[in-house]
Amino acid sequence: MHPPAVIFYLLFILSGGCALLAGYGMTATRRSWFYTIALAVTVTFTIYATLEIEYPRKGLIRLTNMDDTFLQLRDSMN
Repeated sequence: MHPPAVIFYLLFILSGGCALLAGYGMTATRRSWFYTIALAVTVTFTIYATLEIEYPRKGLIRLTNMDDTFLQLRDSMN
């Protein structure tokens, strides 16, 4: 199972934003910590969201209610 198309769009927008921030950072004479931290947080959140969708039972967001429903359905079939 693969992540939905929204994640790929988000990654595409993120890469464009990274290119924009990198280009802006090259023209500045002084490094802006706001842009550096914003880029790091955005990349981290995007990777985390992708992994949460790929492995829904191992992260902070869990699908235990859905699992219980499926287990009850499986038990009712036996």
